[in-house]
Amino acid sequence: FCAPGRRSEPNPRLGRCNHSEGNLIMKKIYEFLNHFWDKGSSAAVVPEEDNRDAVKMPLFKIVFGPEGLFIDRTRNFFAVAGIYALLLSVLSLVAGQGYMCLYNDYRVGGGYCTNSIGLYVAVHIVVLYVISMFMVRWYNVCFGGQPLSWRYLLLPRRQDVRSFAGNIAFILINLLSMLSLYLLYVRDPNPDWRIELVYFAFVSIGFLVPFVVMRFYALIGFILAGEKFPSFAAVWNRGRGNSLRILVSLALIFFLTFFSLFAFLNNFKLVDDKNAFYISFIVEYLYNLLLLLLVVFFTNHCYLQKTFLFGRNQDGE
Repeated sequence: FCAPGRRSEPNPRLGRCNHSEGNLIMKKIYEFLNHFWDKGSSAAVVPEEDNRDAVKMPLFKIVFGPEGLFIDRTRNFFAVAGIYALLLSVLSLVAGQGYMCLYNDYRVGGGYCTNSIGLYVAVHIVVLYVISMFMVRWYNVCFGGQPLSWRYLLLPRRQDVRSFAGNIAFILINLLSMLSLYLLYVRDPNPDWRIELVYFAFVSIGFLVPFVVMRFYALIGFILAGEKFPSFAAVWNRGRGNSLRILVSLALIFFLTFFSLFAFLNNFKLVDDKNAFYISFIVEYLYNLLLLLLVVFFTNHCYLQKTFLFGRNQDGE
């Protein structure tokens, strides 16, 4: 290539040196590398008639992207999650369902804990609604260009109800595998092996449900963005060939969830009864902050599924 600022002179072996030719070669190399890295992603909204075409998700981005997106937006996380972790902490402590209630010495020391099953279920429904609100705020602030403000963070919105309903639906569908496990556990073995085999085969279908549902997590991205989501057939068709990539990504999130919650367990003890309130509040806040971090990983995964399958323009990017 020619040196910058020097006059191009003819060369008997190479011909005239041309800056534009050198720039064109570098541009081609860059486009090739960029295409190789972003292979499978689409930057445009896919027409409905093209929804039958499968889209290959880039392996490293779908597996490590959820964590990478969090690292790039750490400040947004503490700005949004810090507020919602405080709301969840106050709710849990007031309802007597704080994290410290897992410890017997906290109960013996006079900590307020409830044993009401009805109250436990009701509070966790409210907790799920608050988490659904957080998912909407995180998604739209980080990926939708929504300005960060107190009004947007705290005031309820219609998208919160859609997010809550969507989370309930996906949770209930995934629990079908637990129902299958329960039915196999409580069954009375049938002396006829053929009937037993048919029963086992039919009930075991529930174990496959989570592996099918994971192909539809892109719909959560549409719900959080407040957009009209495509048909189930379109999501299924465009996601063909990506099951293993999605499974590895979700497995990594599951591993991080299991490891972090297990590491958090049994690491806090009461120092003195008079410090019980301060310790319980700090522990509760840190626990909810960790919980929201794990929710962020899952939300980022849903965003990446939606992005790779249906393009970035629908997110305002």
